[in-house]
Parts: sequence; C-alpha cells; structure tokens
Amino acid sequence: MFKDKKPEKWILLILLFLIVMIGILAFFGLSARANEKFLNITEIKTNSGISIWMVEDHTLPIVSMQFLFEDAGGARDPVDKQGVARMLSNTMDEGAGDLTSEAFQKSLADHSITLMFNADRDNFLGQVKTLSRHKEKTFGLLELALQSPRFDEEPVARMRDGNIARIKTSMAEPEWMSARLLNDRLFD
Repeated sequence: MFKDKKPEKWILLILLFLIVMIGILAFFGLSARANEKFLNITEIKTNSGISIWMVEDHTLPIVSMQFLFEDAGGARDPVDKQGVARMLSNTMDEGAGDLTSEAFQKSLADHSITLMFNADRDNFLGQVKTLSRHKEKTFGLLELALQSPRFDEEPVARMRDGNIARIKTSMAEPEWMSARLLNDRLFD
C-alpha cells in the first residue's frame, strides 16, 4: 500500500488518520469532563422535613418548579373509588379559593403560567413554569390550588367525562390493554 503512488489512497489514508485522531481527542476531552458537575444542585431541608433540590440558572427569565408528594398516587385510592388521585390531578387547576374555573384559567393564561398536576401509581406530581416577573402571582395561584381547590360541579363533570372518553378510546388499543392486564397481574 505504501509503495502505491496513487494520490486517492494517500488522501483516504490521511483522512482516516485524522478521523481517528479527532475521535481520540474527543474521547479524552469528554472523559476529562465526566468528573465535572453537570448541574449544581443545592439540597434544602425545611423544618417540617421536606427535601428540596434546587438548581439555579439565570440565563433565561423563567421560573420552573417540579414537585411530588411521595406515596400519594393511585395506589392509595380507596378500593371502591379507583381514579380519585387522577381526578384530583385533573381538577386541581379548575378553580381555587374565590376564583372559578374560568377565572383561574384566565389568570394562568394572562400571566403566561403553566400549572399542571399528575398522579401516577405511586406519587402525586405537579409542575409550574412562568416568567420571572410573574413569580408572585404564580406561587399565589399554586398555593390556592394546593390549599383551597374548589372542585365545582361543572369542571369535575367535564374532567370525569374526559377521563371516561380517554379510557374508552384506550380500550381499543392493544398496547394499553396489555399494559393494564400486566399491571393487574403484577400489582394485585
């Protein structure tokens, strides 16, 4: 091969050598960075024992928070009231305090606030995201939703009907049915 005077082979050989060298340099560069912290996580413990993990990044004017209540998911639903945690997660942002569902949703929209709740099998979760300039309003609405949810008849009925429609649609999907059957066998 080295006796061959064709320039195409030499160009390919040089390119291959350069690719291997770049790969080696990239590998060693990445492995050197592996020991660096990707996120600076600060853990805070409240007096009542709540653990908070905080990551600050001031590159964007956004406040985002995720939280969960451990062991408060659907597995804790009473046997005769399956789906209570799911309904709770569906209706927590449908009015709170003196704000009706419409007023609560309008306040969220007017202030660019994303507020979501979810319940899985084990935990009850929440997420809030907004612009920094609306953080007081955001956390005020979150506090209302957590401490004074309304559960008015119309929004509860609307969410219940939506859940029933989703379940009926899902029952036609083989993947959903097999997951349900597997969960029933494994966790019963």
